Amino acid sequence: MKGEAIYKVPDGKLVRLSLELESDKISSVKIHGDFFMHPEDGIEAIEKALEGAQMGKELEAVIAQAIEANSIEMFGLNTKALAQAIKIAGENAK
Repeated sequence: MKGEAIYKVPDGKLVRLSLELESDKISSVKIHGDFFMHPEDGIEAIEKALEGAQMGKELEAVIAQAIEANSIEMFGLNTKALAQAIKIAGENAK
């Protein structure tokens, strides 16, 4: 199932993402938006870390672990907001 979301981070930027779910697990995700990330390839590290993740509360932990492991800094976006956008895309999955 494919799902998409556009989410405005409170006091932040816009996040657009699309994902594919298989049995309530993320098989792929693409994250875009007008936020900034350093290093720039950190987005790919987060996307890769989310592959195979179960939809639900563990999303924030998976994102936080990827951020820490790859020394990623996010500007205009935070872990909670990214997890929320993923949850919205999951709810929109058809």
